[in-house]
Amino acid sequence: MRAWLAVKCFDYIPPETCAPAKVAPTGHLQVHSACGLLDADLRTPSLDYTDLINASRQLCNEPGAGRLQYRRAVFNLHAANQDDHSKNRSFLQDNAGSWQVAPFYDVTFNPHPFNKHTTAFGGYGKQPPLTRIIHGVARISRRDLFSQWIFFSRRILTDICKRKNSLWNQRSSEIRSIP
Repeated sequence: MRAWLAVKCFDYIPPETCAPAKVAPTGHLQVHSACGLLDADLRTPSLDYTDLINASRQLCNEPGAGRLQYRRAVFNLHAANQDDHSKNRSFLQDNAGSWQVAPFYDVTFNPHPFNKHTTAFGGYGKQPPLTRIIHGVARISRRDLFSQWIFFSRRILTDICKRKNSLWNQRSSEIRSIP
């Protein structure tokens, strides 16, 4: 029998590997989705990546959480993961009350029948223009006082496009070589 599914629980840390104040005696962390925390409907477009980035920075109390969410947003855009609703974004809370962004999950090539993202990019759910994404980042950077946001966003866009193209070329050559 061949294995075809891999599952890793990101809300469990063995208690012996962590400080007792961080996790419950059972080793579980609390998981809360953006849907529940932000009261965002998962069935209708009700969330914007700008709001998610801001919420991540404030909740986790670090600008790196916002940058991570931005990177995921750009990936979703280029990978055609349009099933990016609010229940597919979560946060973990430890016993000390500290929050962190949960690992990226439910990430697949998943085009919407009407070619729309469930989470908008600066108000655009369908075919968001690249300039709108960059301008949204500029607006965030002024509030965040992170002067490198524009540079960072361009670097992420370039990196994700290069990786996507590299992976596509690799997979397509593997498929061509199958007899």
